Amino acid sequence: MKLSLNTYLYECARVSIQKALPSVKKFGFSLVDYAGFNSGDPTLMNVEQRKEILHMMDDLGLKLSQFQLAHTQQLASSDASLRSRGMDYMKRCADFVKELGGRQMLVWWGCGVLEFAIPREQSWMYAVNSMKEFCSWCEPDGLIVELELEPHNFSFLNSTTTMVKMVEDVNTSNIYSNGNYSAK
Repeated sequence: MKLSLNTYLYECARVSIQKALPSVKKFGFSLVDYAGFNSGDPTLMNVEQRKEILHMMDDLGLKLSQFQLAHTQQLASSDASLRSRGMDYMKRCADFVKELGGRQMLVWWGCGVLEFAIPREQSWMYAVNSMKEFCSWCEPDGLIVELELEPHNFSFLNSTTTMVKMVEDVNTSNIYSNGNYSAK
């Protein structure tokens, strides 16, 4: 078994990704679960900052085990512009994953947060369509999309039943529940 260290812990402690990565190495890890959040969000970085992270990971001998897509709560929104913003974030992060030489991405927030102003079934379809679009966009590059179970009432994926239903409804070859993809 190989273990990785999650940079979300550092982000919660307000330690920048530039300081977190050397710490990951210092603790003896070679694999990183990279959170696309705060200082680790590649959509907030310019080209030079992204290159700095790439060189730092390479120089430290760190490999990406999984990229965590943090800003995904609007994937089921009734507002098309919010869904589009979430999709843009995910695609830009996926481009960074490819630069890092990784393949696996974890979608936080259970594919979106429930809106009470519209029927749950409609929100579900927005979430399914968002995930179909993203998975289809990722598929040609061999990128793996994993879904995170969020056990709270406002998340669509708050049970194993809803997790299975999302995977079935999206129906692409590159979607898995968190922990069920095994690299070949």
